[in-house]
Amino acid sequence: MNPRLSLILFPLLAAPLSVVGEEVAAPALESPESVVRFRTNAPLFDQLSGTLDALTADALVWKSPELLEKPATFRLDQVLDITLPAETPEIDADHEATVTLKKGGIVRGQLASVSDEMIELDTWYAGRMKFNRVMVTDVAVDERSIVAYRGPSGPAGWVFDSDEPMWSCEGNTLVSKGSGSIGREMEILPVSRVAFDVEWRGGLQMKLVVFSDDLESTGPESGYTVAINNRNVQLFKDGGMLYNSNRANQFMQNEKARIELRFNRKTHQVEFRVDDEVVEVWKDNNPEKGDFGKGLQFIAFNDSPLKINRIEVTSWDGVIDYVPPPDPAMGGRFFGGEMEPEKPKPEPIPEGRMLLRNGDTLEGEVVSIVDGVITLKTKFSELKLPVVRLRSINLKAVEQEEAILRNGDVKAWFPDGTYLVFHLDSVNGDTITGTSQNFGTADFKIAAFSRIEFNLYDVELEELRANGGL
Repeated sequence: MNPRLSLILFPLLAAPLSVVGEEVAAPALESPESVVRFRTNAPLFDQLSGTLDALTADALVWKSPELLEKPATFRLDQVLDITLPAETPEIDADHEATVTLKKGGIVRGQLASVSDEMIELDTWYAGRMKFNRVMVTDVAVDERSIVAYRGPSGPAGWVFDSDEPMWSCEGNTLVSKGSGSIGREMEILPVSRVAFDVEWRGGLQMKLVVFSDDLESTGPESGYTVAINNRNVQLFKDGGMLYNSNRANQFMQNEKARIELRFNRKTHQVEFRVDDEVVEVWKDNNPEKGDFGKGLQFIAFNDSPLKINRIEVTSWDGVIDYVPPPDPAMGGRFFGGEMEPEKPKPEPIPEGRMLLRNGDTLEGEVVSIVDGVITLKTKFSELKLPVVRLRSINLKAVEQEEAILRNGDVKAWFPDGTYLVFHLDSVNGDTITGTSQNFGTADFKIAAFSRIEFNLYDVELEELRANGGL
């Protein structure tokens, strides 16, 4: 739309909307620009840059240099989402627990307690949160990693391969519309982990380049390149193939997956995972050869769209638990050296036991968690150990329940790609109050969120969300 026409017509839009909802004090979000996006049949604007001035359960107030009038009020039923300049403060903790809900989100914090009724997390943005046990499907514990990148939370820092790029950043998602590359520079450690969620249509065809030194190229020869063509996965370095695998069957069964690559340039190993299952472990038998930069790239092969989010680049402990046998379908085919020796898959964790970080298991019930120390009741005695030594928590089997969907629910995204769904109750200054059967009522710092989606269950908006808002 012609911007000048938008400015002329805007008073016609603002007048009837300015009386919707009660305005509240402005959150402290004045600095970097944000974007509000509207449903496609909203008058005048598809999206509008500016800053959030106020938010209620019914409307938002927006300030923008595009508007001649004072801050304007928009009904939330016309809003798709808003992006915000989220904060990511440093956390002084030795571990990070991830709670996965049956429906309603994935959230991180420091584990405070575990019982048959509740899972408690300490968070910087909402204090202690108590999650209903029957709503929780999993609790995982990781060592506090060095984080090189988590996102995306916007287009800043991303480099495109041309002046007419085939990639865009919509909210918290990278979206491709044709063959091309998008990448960014970061400090990727020698022993590191790269993970991301990807969705596709038809067949998955893409490349991931780690340690690239040419972010504008669609065929960089530096670093490691993992090329995916449906179930076939190939590892390249310096433009030459090192390994070829044909058993990533998950890519043939679904149209979304979480891909994870773990690189250990000290032991020269590369581990490839799909949906947390080890598909291949390769070894670079000529590690001194090659050029390595600081770039991470995603490259689309064709016009079939890709959607990528929840990108994480972190440190890794370098431990490889399982090396699958050579792929019989490929005859164990490899290039450039010997295959990594097979290492048997760990036995499933028996019910009632917890997995420790060194691979051992322990039977016991959680008595308490205080200052990062967990007390477990075992058949012999009580045992104390740091929470960080655990990989998983023993959750008693329960009949799972799902939170009820309610009009007025929002989906609030954190910069690391995790999110929570809750009913938007009220906003007071820089705090947003929400309720959910998952956790009851909580007061969140708005600065914790990089994006908030509205009108979640409006069927007219489903396609717009599915296409990244394009």
